[in-house]
Amino acid sequence: MDPKALAHRLEGDLYEDSRRFRRLLEKEPFRRYQGNNPEEHQKEVQRWCRWFVSQGLGKLGLPPSKGGDPSLFNTLGYEIGFFDFNLMMRFGLQFGFLLRAVSRLGAGHQSPWLDKLARMEKSACLAMTEAGHGSNVRGLQTTATYQADQEVFLVHTPTSQAAKEYVTSLDQADVGLVFCRLKIGKKDHGVHAFLVPLRDDSGALLPGVETEKCGLMGGLNGMSYGRLSFNNYRLQRENLLSRHAQVDEEGSYRCSLRSPSHRFNAMLGTLVVGRSLVTSGAAAGAKIALTLAVRYLHKRRQFSENSGSPERTLLSYQAIQKKLMPRLATLIALDSGRARLGQSQHQYFEEAVKDRELETFTGSLKAYTSTFAQETAVICRQVCGGAGCLAENRLTELVRDLNLFTTMEGGNTILELMTARNLLLDFQRGVDTPKVIKALGWVTKSVSKVAKTGPLKSRDTSSETLTSQ
Repeated sequence: MDPKALAHRLEGDLYEDSRRFRRLLEKEPFRRYQGNNPEEHQKEVQRWCRWFVSQGLGKLGLPPSKGGDPSLFNTLGYEIGFFDFNLMMRFGLQFGFLLRAVSRLGAGHQSPWLDKLARMEKSACLAMTEAGHGSNVRGLQTTATYQADQEVFLVHTPTSQAAKEYVTSLDQADVGLVFCRLKIGKKDHGVHAFLVPLRDDSGALLPGVETEKCGLMGGLNGMSYGRLSFNNYRLQRENLLSRHAQVDEEGSYRCSLRSPSHRFNAMLGTLVVGRSLVTSGAAAGAKIALTLAVRYLHKRRQFSENSGSPERTLLSYQAIQKKLMPRLATLIALDSGRARLGQSQHQYFEEAVKDRELETFTGSLKAYTSTFAQETAVICRQVCGGAGCLAENRLTELVRDLNLFTTMEGGNTILELMTARNLLLDFQRGVDTPKVIKALGWVTKSVSKVAKTGPLKSRDTSSETLTSQ
């Protein structure tokens, strides 16, 4: 097999771009961090992100109408995954998820934020998950209550369970994309997205903003994680991302979509970016694990068929091949799925509402790929024996980090249930009821006839009887 030909087949027109990015990551300032100090690693990740900005690559995440290129952005993010998962996630959050959210949910007067984020003039974070609600975004408790006399929202965390958790790079963030319940008087309009400044120009927290560290995770500690709370924080009315829902000076609320559910779905549509990123990272991790294992087992020898003959390579054993080769084939198939996902996202970048088919595809691919990658890393570590236990060989690191991918951007069980729900709804809407009833009637008559005259009645199981109906 010609590996270059296979790569061209899988990557198509993006092959040269992927190799260009790969060469870029082999140069300064990129050297894999191998220390044990998370704070040093976090600073390196931030420095690397700013280097991308200096090369103009942060702008790839902008909408196509503003000079961005989602295909190139996804390709670069994937190549970064081979280098450092932490950088991939930080890069994807700053230049992917947040730019996508502002472009899809923000109004025209908020477009200057796109350039600020793309140039990293404002380092940003995402604050959605709360301690007491996890994936239940509809149940979030953080509130943004409009004060018409001052034309501001008061952002408030009413209980400890409403604190935003697992906010990545919170200690470095100048602004947060915060999801809150929008309230006007006694009316609750549901969860909306806000751009919330967190620090002043000197880096000090603004009045009403409270943060604390979550502590170390079991992996991916090249990013910090924190808790974010608000104590009647004053936020300007213009900071509501208002493409679909607006609040005027007097406090009148207007939504341009058909229903609150449509608005909520449009808001959640931005999550496909994060799930696509995790999918790419998981696929990259599985490729690294399989590459390390296959190359090592192709050289490592153990046992011989008979006395005096040379020992066999471990990869020549069928038991080892059955563990690895199907996974290698699956990974090639998953690359095709990722390519299709990238094309779908490109078409969807600036659409106003959520696309159910894309949501289903993204959620299911993320769940499957991250589980597959985590299991692959474990198997690769096991078949490499003692060498697989050495930290310098990366397999234990891959097992640790890829395990977290099964939870990030939505737990896989939740995503699988969401996928099943969407598929059943699509099936239900596509069913031609009269035809189904007619078909069921024909089946009923056929079964009844067989039951009365066929082998089910006579219990005659001879080949002549079984093939006569």
